[in-house]
Amino acid sequence: GFQIPLMRKAGYDVVAIGNHDFDFGPEAYAGIIKNSSQNGEIPVMLLGNAVTDPEDPADDAFEAVLNEGLVRPLVIKEINGIRVGLFSLLGKDADESAPYAPPVTFGKIIPAAKKLVRVLKKEDCDIIICLSHCGISRDKKGGWTGEDVKLAQKVKGIDLIITGHTHTLLKEPLVVNGVPIVGVGDNGRYLGRIDLLVGSDGMKLEKYEAIPVDDSATAREDIQSEIVLQQEEINKAILATLGMTYTMPVV
Repeated sequence: GFQIPLMRKAGYDVVAIGNHDFDFGPEAYAGIIKNSSQNGEIPVMLLGNAVTDPEDPADDAFEAVLNEGLVRPLVIKEINGIRVGLFSLLGKDADESAPYAPPVTFGKIIPAAKKLVRVLKKEDCDIIICLSHCGISRDKKGGWTGEDVKLAQKVKGIDLIITGHTHTLLKEPLVVNGVPIVGVGDNGRYLGRIDLLVGSDGMKLEKYEAIPVDDSATAREDIQSEIVLQQEEINKAILATLGMTYTMPVV
């Protein structure tokens, strides 16, 4: 219950759930989310195409966090009078990389996206953003392909796709069918900044940059101190008996 509340303190408002969140199964993951929510405020956890099995008790705990709203298909955030609708998807390739997710399964992304966009349009959203754990890749000719490219081509109403799963770093936006796709790789190596201009004629992406996260960035003391305390706890509880420390390089 440490990491998810810390993400909220660090400024994460909304996060998309991915395949590795299910590495210990849906019951264990639901327990982490529930425990985290009791340890402080957590970000909005999004998963727009999860399908649970009402007949199978193995996903009852995950159904419970869905019913409680700790995991949601979509969220609307009002920022300076602008209604921003966000939803997330977990794609086919990510699903195939989530062997311990069942009995939780994931619906096809195109129909799921169309349904979620319809809901957000009815709620008068000015901007609709997809936080996607589907991904993009290069084809044999060097062009871009993949599930998020198809999403931009086949689903009307999405204004921006923030891509994930494939660890792709885009230094410039990839525009498909008029829809910008952006992504900043993996493991927090880059922070993406997007400036959006919203007017009566829709949304325009004014600026996008992938900012390296390195030692030139100053750590926030309150966040860093919590991380150091947690490292010390891990050292005491787990690593000391193995003759290891948290900061020891893995070779």
